[in-house]
Amino acid sequence: MYRYRKYELATRYAFLYTSVPIAGAVSGLLAGVITEFMEDVAGLPGWRWLFVSSIRTDCLIQADIFYSDPRRPCICDCSYCHLLPHARLPRQQQALPQRRRNPSRL
Repeated sequence: MYRYRKYELATRYAFLYTSVPIAGAVSGLLAGVITEFMEDVAGLPGWRWLFVSSIRTDCLIQADIFYSDPRRPCICDCSYCHLLPHARLPRQQQALPQRRRNPSRL
């Protein structure tokens, strides 16, 4: 597990605790709009359209994450990798957790 600095941890907690109620409010409004305006479109009730749109969105997001997420943070070539906690470690210490998990590689 990575070690975060105090201000990084506080920022992550703040983002988590503010995004949850915002996501609940937005998803509730979106669900109301979908069920109201998609009623009897193509012969389906509004609640079914809500499930169809939810499943479609989930599958698209999962496919995007599966194909775009790097296997390890070390091989990422994005512009913000130097901000990640593992980037502050020397190269020898970055490989250390891999050796600890797999003792046969020693």
